[in-house]
Amino acid sequence: MSVLSYPLTPDLVQERLPIASLTMFRTLGDVYSRSAGGEVIVDKVGNDLWQGRITLGRMTPREAQGAEAIVEALRGPAKPFMVYPAQGAYPAADPDGSALSGFSPTLRLDPARLDVMAIRNLPIGYKLRTGDYIGLSYGNPVRYSIHRLVGNDVSFIPSVSRTGLFSVAPNMSPLITDNHPVTLIKPSIKAIMIPDSFTPASKGRFISEGLSFDFIQTLR
Repeated sequence: MSVLSYPLTPDLVQERLPIASLTMFRTLGDVYSRSAGGEVIVDKVGNDLWQGRITLGRMTPREAQGAEAIVEALRGPAKPFMVYPAQGAYPAADPDGSALSGFSPTLRLDPARLDVMAIRNLPIGYKLRTGDYIGLSYGNPVRYSIHRLVGNDVSFIPSVSRTGLFSVAPNMSPLITDNHPVTLIKPSIKAIMIPDSFTPASKGRFISEGLSFDFIQTLR
């Protein structure tokens, strides 16, 4: 079956395109102002969203035709796709995700804080390191978020059936509940191409290169 269903999954976009570079960073929905006394005032006016840029590498003319068709399927407001951090597909201590085979990690919340969690249902001794990405999905319609471990490394502790508590950034949504499923392999966000960010490839007789576009997380 070749009929597309949105959002497009990474195997149809990210893992199929000949990507030379993929950047992801978090943009803040904050507005800053300054009082007469020099106090900096920060107001939250929107959600923090992940944003990024995908740049394709050198391609033969035939490779370029296929890549351009995939990118064309992303152009438009109702054409979202899933994307994960290029260097954060797996936890650092489990670089191919094989240690998680047969396990379904879940969340242990700290009820007082949205920036603290622990994870249950991991292999004994399984380690998460600073900078590892953690994916969550929640709500209806489903929203996707990714978070990074920003505290010290933690390991699964059999006596308490979870890892130690650790800090994450950004904060989790208050809609997320205890025992929520956790994604540690290819944690992804749903994104759309930013209008007018598309740059077509520069084409020679034998080589095409330079195709790029920007994307931003969508919560719809």
